[in-house]
Amino acid sequence: MANPTQIPYIAEMIENDFKQDGFSVTSQSDISGGYSLVMNKKGFFRTFFGLDQRLYVKIEASGDKILFDARSNILGKAILYQVLLTIAELVLPVLFLLYLAMEITYITGLVKQAKLDNKALAIAEKFESLPQAPTAPSESNAPQMAFCTSCGKSVPAGGAFCPECGAKL
Repeated sequence: MANPTQIPYIAEMIENDFKQDGFSVTSQSDISGGYSLVMNKKGFFRTFFGLDQRLYVKIEASGDKILFDARSNILGKAILYQVLLTIAELVLPVLFLLYLAMEITYITGLVKQAKLDNKALAIAEKFESLPQAPTAPSESNAPQMAFCTSCGKSVPAGGAFCPECGAKL
């Protein structure tokens, strides 16, 4: 996909994008230069109605390529929630409409959860066309370059906004 030297920048872009969407993000680098990220969006009501979201992302080098793995907890969550709702429906069948509303919100949550890995992969794929990670120039008077965390284009270091997409740097 992309040059392995770009792994820290890919991880940073994914982290920033998910934070902008209200996720709490935990990011950790490993000795080999890879990154593990865990993105969570939860709270009591989100969890109760099945709208909590979690995504695990692992980015690591494999030779001159990058291995990208994104997983969510969708299957375990689906089984647990369905068992709980089935038990609740058997115990109190008079609350059928409430259970139906909860099922609809839960299915909505599952659909959103299922799209998280594609979102993270799409962010990483922005780096596919870049030849290498940003590096410090060899000459002291050469302008330093960085990458926009929104669009991935190279930008002058120290700039406040990306000249390509206008995102704050």
